[in-house]
Amino acid sequence: MRKGYEGMTTYAACDREAFRIGNEIARAFLEVWNSTPGVWEDIKLTVTRAGKAELPMRDSMPHSLEASRNREEQIKASAKNLDKALENAAPPALIKRLIDEKMHQSCISTIINSWVGITDSELKSRTVIAEIEAVSLNGLVFAGLPGECLTETCQWLKAQSMGNKLIVLDQVNGYMGYMTTAEAYDQGGYSYWGSWLRRDAEKILRKKMLELIRQI
Repeated sequence: MRKGYEGMTTYAACDREAFRIGNEIARAFLEVWNSTPGVWEDIKLTVTRAGKAELPMRDSMPHSLEASRNREEQIKASAKNLDKALENAAPPALIKRLIDEKMHQSCISTIINSWVGITDSELKSRTVIAEIEAVSLNGLVFAGLPGECLTETCQWLKAQSMGNKLIVLDQVNGYMGYMTTAEAYDQGGYSYWGSWLRRDAEKILRKKMLELIRQI
């Protein structure tokens, strides 16, 4: 445990420490704000663009809402595969992958019915239409995406377009879960098992978003 955090053993203690840090950050911002003279500019909304991206679904997703509610067999099978790998002392990389797969199978029903709200027709078509937007405001461009993007997506959009003048916003026009990159599928973890997207879907989304940004 890092020095100075030995007492962070309860939720109450962590809450107090988070409150203290938040106040220090706010105080620092206010000091800079009060010491920096400036003139407010009128807000100028100059250009708006809206578009759609058809995102493909990963193979592990069920083909109907009924199937999404009955996942017991798939969850048991993934747990059995993991137990077998542990018993056979399989390589750590394989065990990590099987853990991710078990978590993904356990999460599928929640992804469909609670997080994203994927419809029966979308499950059958294996695609979901994402609504995206780009807005120009006082020299800045705001790019709105409908899910939780990884840092790589934001950095790529900045590098290909407006640089620091581009601000990427998540969860615009609804929530579509994790916009997992192809690289994150290899790394595993929360963004891997918490996503319904096919491996190449994030690249489709970022390219469609870039097309809108370049129209501003």
